[in-house]
Amino acid sequence: MTVINELIGALEAAHIRCRVVSVAHVNELRERIEQSRREKILPEPVDRTCFPGIEYEPEKQLPGAKSIIIAADPSPCIRNRFQWRGKSHTILIPPAYTGGAARVQNLKDRVEKILVPHGYRIANAPIPKKLLAVCSGLGEYGRNNICYVPGMGSFIQLVSLYSDMPCPEDFWREPVMMSSCGDCPACRQNCPTGAIDGDRFAIASDRCLTFFNENSDPFPDWVNPSWFDSLVGCLQCQNICPENAQYLNQIIEGESFTEEETALLLTAPAPEQVSSETRAKLERLDLFYMEVIPRNLKAALGQ
Repeated sequence: MTVINELIGALEAAHIRCRVVSVAHVNELRERIEQSRREKILPEPVDRTCFPGIEYEPEKQLPGAKSIIIAADPSPCIRNRFQWRGKSHTILIPPAYTGGAARVQNLKDRVEKILVPHGYRIANAPIPKKLLAVCSGLGEYGRNNICYVPGMGSFIQLVSLYSDMPCPEDFWREPVMMSSCGDCPACRQNCPTGAIDGDRFAIASDRCLTFFNENSDPFPDWVNPSWFDSLVGCLQCQNICPENAQYLNQIIEGESFTEEETALLLTAPAPEQVSSETRAKLERLDLFYMEVIPRNLKAALGQ
């Protein structure tokens, strides 16, 4: 058994899917992103914020890097409860935001447990994960431009790592969309902003609710706060997708915030104004650093 097969088998035993490709594909990822810029597929406001921390120099992360490991870890939604004006409000956090650094570290630990005995190293790979996953064959795009992985749907977190493990054979392809998207109008019809166009593959990302509620700028006048179904990000196109039907009940309980805590969060408090107990709740949700939470919470509560 090769080291790569051992790695894939060990991760799959933990319900994690992965692919290993040559580090040479980093240049192809960069060219695809640059091409999208030349063709203005990404509107300028989105392009400024879409790829924070991305770089295409493997040697900076891991001298001698030879391969890229891209892994998909199942990630459920988190259900949180906020007491406000005598009522309990349930607000979700989508899979892409759950687990954060702890989930990445757990996966890295699993990978190192396999590779280190063979003399190989790993390091973070800050490259476009969704594009990498689709080109590597790990997943496919949905019409909503979200990555879907067989057996997981889109409720995943993607983690990319460099390694100095050789990759003598790899698989690489043009980005593809799921065949089931062909005649399915579900996500397009359920998107309240019309961001998903049935006539082209790329969505109008500057109309996507996720773009607005991850951005600290005020919501445009045409955006109705009642459209927001999550504390950050959006689930409108994912929850209606038939490919996700069997995963919709994969929701875990998150945190409960008292009336007093909710009232404080709505005021956009400075970090020192947040009690240690409330801060611990936000940190467990990986949300303490997000300055947009007070504004998004207000919208989710219908304020």
